[in-house]
Amino acid sequence: MPSHFTGIDNASAKLQKMKEFVDNGMAATLDIALDLEERKESSDGVKELKDLMAQYVHMEREMDQWMDAVQQAKAQFTREYDPAKSEIPDIETIFQKKIEDLESANNDKDLLNHKKIVGFDKKIWKVHHEKEQMIGAGGAEDMDADLIMSQATVQTKCPITLKEMTKPMSSKNCKHSYEKEAIEHMIKKSRVKSVRCPISGCPHTLTLNDLEVNVELEHHIARKKRQT
Repeated sequence: MPSHFTGIDNASAKLQKMKEFVDNGMAATLDIALDLEERKESSDGVKELKDLMAQYVHMEREMDQWMDAVQQAKAQFTREYDPAKSEIPDIETIFQKKIEDLESANNDKDLLNHKKIVGFDKKIWKVHHEKEQMIGAGGAEDMDADLIMSQATVQTKCPITLKEMTKPMSSKNCKHSYEKEAIEHMIKKSRVKSVRCPISGCPHTLTLNDLEVNVELEHHIARKKRQT
């Protein structure tokens, strides 16, 4: 039965690689937008970059739905497949139905409230309001606690190298941050390609896939250096 999944699994692997490019594109887009905002160079440029971020979010949704449909299709095929019968379920037909069902629920207006678009707005706003809280349209304070940074409380030293980070990477699970080269080397050196978070007492484990670029922290460190 695994041979029935060869084509769709190969396509999924390629799509996962493309998703990494999208993630990198999002990080680069935010990085450039923060630079423009810090220098007060181009509000139009920041708006264009937000539009680009929205396009990335749209692509990410399509990729996530595609991979979700693959898993659902494989599960249904496994349930329906009977080696004793000559008729074999058509995995492509099953997949097509799954992806159509997922896409039918899409609403592009929802993308405007996507956490990465909202996060983009918050991070841009916070460049000039670092010690303030952002007030949402409804009047409620909606700045996430982990986005409120001040030089007095943010940990800017890597727990591995004990030096100031220059390329911080954060765990998607525990949100702790580490120097990119140090944490990647630590994980790659591990026999099982995963390690426990270097922060004392943290129970989470890390793989390379659990890491993401922390653009906001990188800019926070850069601002801190400029002010010293």
